[in-house]
Amino acid sequence: MPKGFRGISLPSDLVDEIERLIKENPQLGYRSLADFIIDAVRAKIRDLGLELPAYSIVERSMNGITIWDGREKKFIKIIIDENGYKCTYCDSRRCEHIRHMERTEGKGHVLL
Repeated sequence: MPKGFRGISLPSDLVDEIERLIKENPQLGYRSLADFIIDAVRAKIRDLGLELPAYSIVERSMNGITIWDGREKKFIKIIIDENGYKCTYCDSRRCEHIRHMERTEGKGHVLL
């Protein structure tokens, strides 16, 4: 197990269903089961009102936006390409950084 990670056990039928959803819906942008689970857990925490997002937009450019992620203590670059937005940190098109940017900048809004 990589440093900073811990393992958990999930029912195999749930894992099978999530893997099927990921495979059948590539447009959602999940690269792996772990990517989906991390996103789902963070969304649930937010839904419960137990944590506020700790992000701020620090720079806009012709090809993207940079966000400060206070939880990770890193600058996160979101690029714009022919397929829309992509988070270079998560290597995802659907992650907490993309959702934050869409909430603050507008979904589908081109950052010029």
